[in-house]
Amino acid sequence: MNEPAVSPAYRAVDRLLNGTMPDECPPEQYGRFAECIDEMCQALHAGGVTAVRRVFETYARHDPQIAALRATDYDEVDDRSPLPTEFTSDLRLGWIDAYAEVMGELTGSPREFNQLIGITIAATAVQRLARLCMNFGDIYPNVYAVLIGRSSVFHKSTALGMGRRTLRRAELDYLLLNELQTSEGLLRELEKQPAGLIIRDEIGTLFASNRTRYLHHLKPDLTALYDCYPYSRRRSNAEIKVEKPYLNILGATTPQRFADGVRHSDWVDGFLPRWLIVLPNGDPDFDATTSLRTAEQDDKIDELAGRLREVAQKPETDFLFAGDAQDLWHAWQRQGAMDAYYLGDDVTAAVMTRYGAYALKFAMILAAVNDEWGTISPSTMRTAIQLADNYKVYVHRILAERMNLGVSGSKLQRVHAVARKHDQGNGVTRKVLMQYTGYPRSDLAPCLEKLLEIGALIEHPTPRGQRYVAVGDSLPVKVWK
Repeated sequence: MNEPAVSPAYRAVDRLLNGTMPDECPPEQYGRFAECIDEMCQALHAGGVTAVRRVFETYARHDPQIAALRATDYDEVDDRSPLPTEFTSDLRLGWIDAYAEVMGELTGSPREFNQLIGITIAATAVQRLARLCMNFGDIYPNVYAVLIGRSSVFHKSTALGMGRRTLRRAELDYLLLNELQTSEGLLRELEKQPAGLIIRDEIGTLFASNRTRYLHHLKPDLTALYDCYPYSRRRSNAEIKVEKPYLNILGATTPQRFADGVRHSDWVDGFLPRWLIVLPNGDPDFDATTSLRTAEQDDKIDELAGRLREVAQKPETDFLFAGDAQDLWHAWQRQGAMDAYYLGDDVTAAVMTRYGAYALKFAMILAAVNDEWGTISPSTMRTAIQLADNYKVYVHRILAERMNLGVSGSKLQRVHAVARKHDQGNGVTRKVLMQYTGYPRSDLAPCLEKLLEIGALIEHPTPRGQRYVAVGDSLPVKVWK
């Protein structure tokens, strides 16, 4: 162990782990450690000390001699998610703020719900008229959005109804598509009317559509349509083609139904990262008064609708960045992508990438409704970035509550019940649990983890593999967090 203490490799690792580049040294002096040190140097340039420490730990886990190069007792690697946890509350969104204020007064629903509804109906009015030609692909400002809140008290359906009414007041009701039924029905409707908005008061069944045989292709189709590229699929012996799709979706559901429908793979394969999700930021407003709509409020709705009507009449335009707007977005998006990469979590990486694109969508939407058609100014880009970060906060809350894995009370109850019912004296296997719950491995694994954690299941090793034994007759509560 004395050799590493005086070797160039030891000194190089010591400096890198503390955030400084090593003295220039021929690679041969690092010997068998050269590859590790070279990657650590690249990581320091790309992601700082956190990235360096991750590279070192990766090598050290597989090579005791590299582990012996650890020169100092540094802090543990930062495993915190790069997703933000605090909102920027003083954003100035212009038309979006005006919409949220009026609809909050009328419905008593949370401001954050009405803000997202405003963003979505504004995106719908833009249609396919706005485009941002990035070198990695064209960005269109369409939106998939879902409000998640408990039934009755947050007035989700009432808020969605006002979104419909505003589009009708703007004479844009032709953009309102039928509620989702089957994948084939959706594609046939888009074949005739490629741009529009689906509003669904209860959208929870969409997230669980993969479990229904005739809806099996709905999630993959929606994932593909989101990017607005030409799309086709053969259905009923005939090919359906949507040359210029521009689909927006807006819906609401409860936390329970969302958790029941979501699978871990929905995050990893990119389906859920395409959605903007909003949760209430506080308790329901029980003091909201119910009264007749005033003439002043009606005038405000007319003004809001009039702006949407103006936007819908704009010419097709390729939006451009002004000043350093593009540099602002690039620096923010690059940092987020690096943070997610060095965290090593596929879900976080997918969210950071898609919400990077959402910042561009927000910038186009804000420019469209705030009299900046065709140009994204630096101030608009900054606001769009902060808005995207705000929606990342909701994702962070969902992931922290493990809703992404679908660890809901009903799932835990079902796994526990199957384990109890099919135990022949020595526990049940994962295969049996998958067979009788109907959950794939990716859904079952987090449920088992949680049940083991709370002591509702215990592991029983056997020569032929792990078995699980249920403890007690039932779980004491409906939802575990």
